[in-house]
Amino acid sequence: MQQIQQGGTQEEIMDAIEKFTLEQFREARNTFKAVHDVDIKRWAIQKSLDFKFRRFKAGHNWINIFKKRNGITSRKIQKIVSNSEIENEAKLKKKEMEFRILVKSMHHQPSSMTWNSDQKGFNYEIVDNSTLLWKGEHRTFGTSFSPRNKATHSYVYCAVCH
Repeated sequence: MQQIQQGGTQEEIMDAIEKFTLEQFREARNTFKAVHDVDIKRWAIQKSLDFKFRRFKAGHNWINIFKKRNGITSRKIQKIVSNSEIENEAKLKKKEMEFRILVKSMHHQPSSMTWNSDQKGFNYEIVDNSTLLWKGEHRTFGTSFSPRNKATHSYVYCAVCH
């Protein structure tokens, strides 16, 4: 087909599609965005259109081979983080330690200072619970568009214990 409309051989085009798709995947996972097969398909087709390679469909077989070749697997997201948490991870670790110290110091409070609570969670946005990621990743994070406290906000009814 005239070297796929002067874009190169089919093999060169397939290599370019794979490199582009892999770079998009890497960029998405570096910012903890959830990635699914449909994203891989979208990126691959997007790149194939640059070459007027309309026969390329990025079917299930191509996606599975792409994931296997590049060491990509699917896992459940363990924790939702906000964009500010990603940017300020060191500050977050410091705050976490301060909070732990505070909670430990509260352990010796008299029972009259104890609160009974009943809690119900409501989500402000629907957040993916699984994503594609590199095989061997130890922590699986996902991001939300709203601040973390809004994405996982809950209402609490409290009453003082007697």
